[in-house]
Amino acid sequence: MSSPRLKAAIEAAALLRLAAREGRFAALRRRGEEEAGGILLLLRSHDGTAMILSRIRHEGGETAWLAAAPAPFAEAEAEQRLAREITRDPDLWVIEIEGPDLAPPFLGRIVR
Repeated sequence: MSSPRLKAAIEAAALLRLAAREGRFAALRRRGEEEAGGILLLLRSHDGTAMILSRIRHEGGETAWLAAAPAPFAEAEAEQRLAREITRDPDLWVIEIEGPDLAPPFLGRIVR
């Protein structure tokens, strides 16, 4: 049985608060569909690299995060990947989080 799913707008707001609580810069770059839009996290480090994580449902319906690539990539490539994803799914939310590393501001399963 899968766990209940939060509305995308509520989950996005929670992710922004988690990042702020850790003292990281975070911004909502794109508002998606309120109820069930997908969520992408753009994680940026101070060394110019980036990682994109997308929210997925994993085994048993649990929320997990899928890394767009097994290793970080340059910020310019991250922007190109975001543009492609938005073209494919116009309901996406995009949250940008900046910090000294590419770790997300939450504990959660990351699938690579």
